[in-house]
Amino acid sequence: MAADTVIQQTHAYFEEFAIRPLAHNFSQFLDLATLVARRSALAPSPFAILDSLPTGGSPTDPRTQLATLAYYYLLANPATTFLDLYGGYEPNTTWSRHWIPAINHNVGQPLANWFTFASGLDPANRNLTYHVYGRQFGRALVLYKPLSYASGVSGTLANTTATTHSLGGTYYPLHADGTLGSAVTSITLRNGEGAILIKA
Repeated sequence: MAADTVIQQTHAYFEEFAIRPLAHNFSQFLDLATLVARRSALAPSPFAILDSLPTGGSPTDPRTQLATLAYYYLLANPATTFLDLYGGYEPNTTWSRHWIPAINHNVGQPLANWFTFASGLDPANRNLTYHVYGRQFGRALVLYKPLSYASGVSGTLANTTATTHSLGGTYYPLHADGTLGSAVTSITLRNGEGAILIKA
């Protein structure tokens, strides 16, 4: 909260290591979403640069890349929010480690804020709860599933955390390399995984 007063005196702020898609549990996702929303409501509304951190993955890993982009899309205001891909993590490495070709695909404008798409018990540890968060865009549905969580304990990234969800329609999964997969009507997501689903 104290930083908000400083931010109001500037045109923009940089939140280093803000987006940690393979390391954040759903409580941490909610904390960051609340922070970004609160600051966007400041007067005047500042530009936000959200840095990302690939803990649990790597800058060139497709799972890390898609989860990073999906997490960002859930929070972003297209007019005032920007994504810094692993800038604080590797500030001196080549551009190929700070770019995701999937960014080039036009998902359209957001139609509403993010929402809870699905929730339940983590199949790998039924003491933990998972949440899948979603956001509708003009041309896509974006989903992100942070680590499951309960009472100070976070879940893992293991394949056994996977849950399958009906999409209520037909979509084409966008891959990290910018290509589209075959049409699907359901999606399976592990903890720390995101999906950008292009409308048919």
